[in-house]
Amino acid sequence: MKRRNPFITMMLISVFLGGGISFVRADENRITAAVDARRIGENDRVTLQITVEGPDTGDAQPIGEIASGDFRLISGPHVSTQFQLINGRASSSKTFSYVFFPLKKGNLKLPPVQIKVGDTVHTTTPVEVDVVSGTVRPQTPGRRDPFESLFNDRRERPDEPEREIGNDVFVRLELDRERLFTGESTEADLMLYYRASLPVVGTELEQEGKFRGIGHESIDLSKLGRNLVETRTVGDEPYYAQPLARWVLLPSRPGEFTLEPWILRIAIRVPARSFFSFGRQQVILRRTDPVKLTVLDFPAAGRPEDFSGLCGQFQLKAGLDKQAAKVGEAVTYSLTLAGRGNLRGLAEPEMPQIDECKVYSPTVNDSIRLDDGHYRGSRTWEYVLVPLQSGQITVPERSLAVFDPRAGTYRRLTTDRLTIQVSPGDSETTDHSPSRPTALPLSLKGRDIRFIRTTPELVLHNERRIYESAWYIGAAGSVLILSLGILFFQERRQRLRQDERAWACSRAGIRARRMLRRAVGNARKGASGEFFQQLGELWGAYLEDRFGVRRIEMTGTRLRQHLTEKGVAEETTEALMKILTLCESHRYAPEQPEAVDPAALVERCRQLLQKLEETA
Repeated sequence: MKRRNPFITMMLISVFLGGGISFVRADENRITAAVDARRIGENDRVTLQITVEGPDTGDAQPIGEIASGDFRLISGPHVSTQFQLINGRASSSKTFSYVFFPLKKGNLKLPPVQIKVGDTVHTTTPVEVDVVSGTVRPQTPGRRDPFESLFNDRRERPDEPEREIGNDVFVRLELDRERLFTGESTEADLMLYYRASLPVVGTELEQEGKFRGIGHESIDLSKLGRNLVETRTVGDEPYYAQPLARWVLLPSRPGEFTLEPWILRIAIRVPARSFFSFGRQQVILRRTDPVKLTVLDFPAAGRPEDFSGLCGQFQLKAGLDKQAAKVGEAVTYSLTLAGRGNLRGLAEPEMPQIDECKVYSPTVNDSIRLDDGHYRGSRTWEYVLVPLQSGQITVPERSLAVFDPRAGTYRRLTTDRLTIQVSPGDSETTDHSPSRPTALPLSLKGRDIRFIRTTPELVLHNERRIYESAWYIGAAGSVLILSLGILFFQERRQRLRQDERAWACSRAGIRARRMLRRAVGNARKGASGEFFQQLGELWGAYLEDRFGVRRIEMTGTRLRQHLTEKGVAEETTEALMKILTLCESHRYAPEQPEAVDPAALVERCRQLLQKLEETA
């Protein structure tokens, strides 16, 4: 036997080890970030796709929050997985899709995303996108818009490009005034502008703008009782203008405030391209521009020391319910502040001390309303005064400092001085000490005072008939309720049988549990291909009957979108996707080394089925 040269042997070992290192590196996970367009318009959206490729993509998941001052996250992540088996070797990839909407123009960067694979966290690099005015690209033809849930349009789009909308439809956030004083109110309208050639079918809120640091109150437009659509000219072009929402803003502190943009999904009716077409709906996204609101502080010059921050145009009046009374007789003193301005935060004015008179805490009556974007109304304080001795009692004048925003100056409101002529009471003595108790008239209000029975109640014992007894009434009522329940159940069962879709939905859980019991028998034999095939058929039939998911849509983004629209929780969807992926991999790659406990898998399916059944 010829001996091998030791040098050649070492070279072969080195080549073998080098090939092994290259193979390991080839099997490492690879993460890429890409966008569907590098140049978009300010009214377009862009999709960021993070793809994880490698042998360990099953547990890959995004972590952390995505924050960006240039883009607003509209939806995501939408997850799709791919599984391939080539020459007995399995490989997979997982893609996370995020949809963003630009908040301004310029060369912007999509934020980085952190992806955790196993124990390693990977961070993608920011992707640059050039954002220009208007709309520069139509939506992809032949696809269904994932944001059309509101408009119930589930038909596939025809293979034709969508119409370029541009500035034919846009939204604005408009203020009645952009400069005002603290405590002064202004009206804000979310307005929709559109041309007559593009009728609007419906609108849906995509992202709500916040009135940070500004108090606000919503106005119900349906109660205004008039047609709010009007014709306006914008840039020498006529538009229909329709308010979608209205608020009254009431800032409580000075400063510069920015009203954040609102993003809306708008469905419009696109005219037909041919005589035989009735037209179609197209969904677009539009956002408002940020609006600056300047809130001025009250001027320091001439500010009264007792100024409490009341802003508006008001009148102050005082009055008595009677000018003459006896000792111990109650007199009502009312102080009314009325006019234009917000009275809700106004504190109780201090009541001066009145000699030889007992003053009780006031009751407050409000009559405040919103009128043309401003607060109007009155607030009345009613005091009960009880004279303690005869003679003339003087109620001093009351004053209140307010700021008039129209004139830009402070005003002092003052009431007249009032007098009460007090005559001696019937039981008045020479002791006029203010500390002696005074009796006020009592009145029965509701159930606050109950009468005391002073005579025994007469009780008569009458023999009841059988149909007047409690057990007879209870039994008859139970029979009636049971009969109505059976009738309702039969009617519902008959109605569901007439509707095949509703009947299948109501029977989906029963059918799935029956199939799961049959799968338990195969689970005792081990993790066989027949066992995983039964589980796959179980979930395929259940999802189709319960949620209307077709078998062809059982994987990828479509399934996740269906379940999300039906109200299924994200963690429940993830658990279902893992079971479906596990069943598919064992059916088509039975030789892979991953071990599965069939009994544990059956229990997971049973728990998941219970969660899905609890979904409305």
